[in-house]
Amino acid sequence: MQRQIGAQYVLPVTGEPIRNGVVTFDETGKVISISAENGFDPNRPGSVEAYGGVLVPGFVNTHSHLELSYMKDALPPGTGLAGFVKRVMESKFTYPEAVQRQAIADADRRLWESGVQAVGDISNTPVSFETKKKSSIVYVTYAEIFDFMARMTTQEAIRQGETLVETARRMGLEAYVTLHSTYSVSDRLFRSWANLNHTECLSIHYRESLADDQLFDRYGPFWEYFREKEFTVDFLQDGSSTNRILHHIPADRRVLLVHNTQVVAEDIERLTARYKKLSWALCSMSNRYIEDKLPPVELLMRYNLNLTVGTDSLSSNTDLSMVAEMRALAEAFHLPLPVVVRWATLNGARALDLDNRLGSFELGKTPGAVLIEGLSNDLSFTRQTTSRRIL
Repeated sequence: MQRQIGAQYVLPVTGEPIRNGVVTFDETGKVISISAENGFDPNRPGSVEAYGGVLVPGFVNTHSHLELSYMKDALPPGTGLAGFVKRVMESKFTYPEAVQRQAIADADRRLWESGVQAVGDISNTPVSFETKKKSSIVYVTYAEIFDFMARMTTQEAIRQGETLVETARRMGLEAYVTLHSTYSVSDRLFRSWANLNHTECLSIHYRESLADDQLFDRYGPFWEYFREKEFTVDFLQDGSSTNRILHHIPADRRVLLVHNTQVVAEDIERLTARYKKLSWALCSMSNRYIEDKLPPVELLMRYNLNLTVGTDSLSSNTDLSMVAEMRALAEAFHLPLPVVVRWATLNGARALDLDNRLGSFELGKTPGAVLIEGLSNDLSFTRQTTSRRIL
């Protein structure tokens, strides 16, 4: 049965907002038509489901840690990245598995109801896989590996990552082995990654703190933490996080760089010259929670990059709300609604290689339909702005 869904504005993402627009979906959720301006009379909608607000495609959350949902409110804000990582490593997975599973299922339900269509999700264990298998959300799972920080050998880390991916794929989930970050992986593991199975793409925490930079100069919070734990740091010869990626990650990989709060123009220019399938995940609420810092969005925008939006985890965020993430970016950098919606939909779908079916209202796609409500008259975000799934 077809559904005609109309709203005060329809934002197709690939075009301008359509006043009183209508999107028609077939019984499978496929877009079969998009009206022009004033496609229906809001006072006499007839067979059209009429809504106020702005109708947008389902959101694509490019960076989340669903399995950490049980850690909501467990860690204090403002610790700095090194302090946050230390606390996560000390408390991770100390909760009963039943508690973890319930928190994961609850988070997945909230994501779906608020309009999230797809998620690029980090996993260190298979605890979230059953929820992902049953979910209506499209999950792309990144099995994250690191060795010395987890007191694993390189081979143990590799074996864990490949086993996780094999488990996920047997359950019908799309999954890849990925490296955690440029500061938490040994030289051997970083060099070995490209030769492992299922490494067509990389999602990696990148330049998310000044402590990351300082490490390569042998000082700062990470350096002190690693010395305290007697970790052997054998990769400082690379000189920087950017060099680690450029030296060891092949140019043909699809690369998603996460956080990017310390990125500078030189990093952007060097990375874009090498990687043609490159995206950048902005997790503004998490950045504020941990270090009260935002990425240099104006700089990133000048290079016409594929910018995307992620929520990170409930260990470093108060909610997994894509609207809250978009609002934070829009308010901090004076961005119009269509810009941040594009980052949170089509750009995210491109980063996860899902843009052939998600991310925009285009004929033949099955992007879902989400209503953004509580905007101001000029379509700016307010504290009352929310989102809910319509299809």
